[in-house]
Amino acid sequence: MESGPTSTPTYPNAQAWLDHHSRSLGLFINGKFVLPADRQSCSLTDSSGSVICSTVCAEDDDISQCASSAADGYQVWSELTCRQRADVLLRLVGIVGQHGQCVSELCGLCGASCSPSTVVRLLQYYGSWAQLRDAFIGGWKPLGEVWWRSSSLMTALFILYFSKSYQHWPWNGALLCEAAAGWGIPVSVSVCVGSSCPFIVFDTADIDSAVDGLIEAAFRTKTDVHWVLCVQERVVESVLARLRLRMAGLKCLALSGDEDRLLVDAAVQEAQQQGATLIQSCTPPSSGAQYPPTVLCKSAPSSPFVVSPPPGPLLPLLAFRSSNEAVALGNHTPHGQAASIWTEDLTLALETAKSAPKHYLQFVGGKPCKSVSGGSVAVEAPGGGGVLGYCPEGGRKDVRNAVEAASKVQPGWMKKSPSARAQSLNSLAKGLDARRRDLAASVSAQTGVSLDEAEKEVELSIVRLGDWAAYCDKLKGGSLPMPQSGFAISVPEAVGVVGVLLPDNNPLYSLVLQACDLPAGLVSILTGRRDQLTAALANHSVIKALWYWGSPEGCQYLQHTCTSPLKTLCLFSQKNEEEADWTHPSIMEEMWRNAVEWKSIWIPTA
Repeated sequence: MESGPTSTPTYPNAQAWLDHHSRSLGLFINGKFVLPADRQSCSLTDSSGSVICSTVCAEDDDISQCASSAADGYQVWSELTCRQRADVLLRLVGIVGQHGQCVSELCGLCGASCSPSTVVRLLQYYGSWAQLRDAFIGGWKPLGEVWWRSSSLMTALFILYFSKSYQHWPWNGALLCEAAAGWGIPVSVSVCVGSSCPFIVFDTADIDSAVDGLIEAAFRTKTDVHWVLCVQERVVESVLARLRLRMAGLKCLALSGDEDRLLVDAAVQEAQQQGATLIQSCTPPSSGAQYPPTVLCKSAPSSPFVVSPPPGPLLPLLAFRSSNEAVALGNHTPHGQAASIWTEDLTLALETAKSAPKHYLQFVGGKPCKSVSGGSVAVEAPGGGGVLGYCPEGGRKDVRNAVEAASKVQPGWMKKSPSARAQSLNSLAKGLDARRRDLAASVSAQTGVSLDEAEKEVELSIVRLGDWAAYCDKLKGGSLPMPQSGFAISVPEAVGVVGVLLPDNNPLYSLVLQACDLPAGLVSILTGRRDQLTAALANHSVIKALWYWGSPEGCQYLQHTCTSPLKTLCLFSQKNEEEADWTHPSIMEEMWRNAVEWKSIWIPTA
């Protein structure tokens, strides 16, 4: 049965709003639109490729103004009570409702999948958390100004930093910023890079449903997410046959400009040179900011267009044999936000979701060792009291060895039961307790603090290890409320290999590690020059997070360096060290939050 002709929506409210702004959107900084002079502009197009409006491309000066506005806004926000913060967010619910029709039309104009109702649910959720802040998270400290990198409509409400590649979202963010102006809280929108996420299809999947979902996610829903199709070898041909059928007749999709078209053409040419074959819905136009939906078959996981895909409707296809290989392919991208797993085997789905996108001596791999370079650094007593000893000068190769040891032992440690992990931590606490006098004397000699203060530090370390052991079987996930059919669970998982650069006045010792039950390689201790070790840790691709105690310059270096591959940073500047209360129980909650990643698994039902 054939469908009759459908009328093209006109979106009158959205068109009127764009006309009101002369179809030229500037930057929204400190509660108002600004149009800086001598700025490049970017044309925004709808799903047919027609130019809707233009927007300004931000530069360094604009980012600086956004940062200044954010600092002012943070000062105002931090002075509000819990109820006042909740009122602000709940008032925004009313604003979204007031402008809901226009927002919906803007979403339809750019083919976005988000809706005002989604924004309302998000605002209500965080409004309730603002109300309960003192009751549940009273000991937490805010990070300060946050540069949020996202393109969804809901996060466009609070965004500080947009990129040119998010071509469809400034309309919605600009509208809501305009509507929210006048709160007395400075808001700014300026101009990040999308992410790659695996779409995994097993041979036990309903192939027709999987391909339909793939077409919808990859080619019909406009987001900043780039999907990578991973298909089990036994059903590759079936998937390709259905893709050819479903993609027939799909129109070319709009790109943000001619520059993106050049990037897409270069990526397709490179893929063909590497032996990839193409499935396209139609022939690409010879020029213009449009390109047809394209599947790049026989792609290699290491290809640049797979690891760092260009903007455009390109879908690399990778084949795998086993579920372990599927997980390896899914975790290949360093910037993944989510994964879509298709199978009718519930056990396989949950297992895949669980694994998806995660002389003093050095102590590496469970045993003391010298540095690879053979060099050493003198450890001097505070106040010029002479040399206390020498420690190895660790470097890049020592970091490599420590990371390899941690990666090797991590799967076995994660499989241990909570009680077994607790027992290992308790054995470490017992080893500390047996050497508490020697350790206190060593801390006092190296840091210059009194013996009483050193004994307090050792005692606190023993207590904290006992606390962490007790928490092993206490901190769990739970179920989540769902606005749609199905159910969801959320579970915390270890973030992976973490590099920690400790403060000089709170040292850690490897002596007790040799007498405890911790698996060899789970904890490694490197000594040496702080800046040299910092650079080595920051540039290691396997390390997932860095906790750094050091200078403001070191913090800035890590913020600049730890972007490729992306690392989670927990930075403690020395200038703020006096403000930190390491004895307060809330510090444990903060450290635990920084050491885990939450994985949410949604299982839809009919």
